[in-house]
Amino acid sequence: MDFADDEPYAVEALLIYLYTLEYPSSMLRIERPKEAWQERLALYRIAHRLRLDFFAETSLELMVSGMDSALEGTNAREFIRELYGLDQEEARILQETVVTRIVERGPDVVPQQQLDSVLLSHPLFGCDLVKAFRKKDENWKQKIAQMQRVIDRQGNTRYF
Repeated sequence: MDFADDEPYAVEALLIYLYTLEYPSSMLRIERPKEAWQERLALYRIAHRLRLDFFAETSLELMVSGMDSALEGTNAREFIRELYGLDQEEARILQETVVTRIVERGPDVVPQQQLDSVLLSHPLFGCDLVKAFRKKDENWKQKIAQMQRVIDRQGNTRYF
């Protein structure tokens, strides 16, 4: 095994996991503080490469739970780029979840300049954005149609 390209804390986390079989969230000694998503991404990469499914899945789940803070921070562009740089199938779920969250929360989540640069470098991100906007549009159309049916029913009710 070659760990030269891995972050030292990710290798340490791997050893902790292999020894304790617990996700090492608070046991790491990191020399330079990193964003939580960066730590979890490094742990995910090493776990995925070694096919440690539980370890990889837990890292992805924790990234989803901390997604809002990663998107709201000044590093949203970096977060999206790193996320769309992953080619693992499991990462698709996280990618789609991030895009859905961006669409749900509106343009205040990620500034337009940051989105523009990510769209240029990751066309899949753009495709996912279009899908998420279409889905949101369909949901709104369904809600409006439902409300119209309720209004129509109430308007046709006769009071005796």
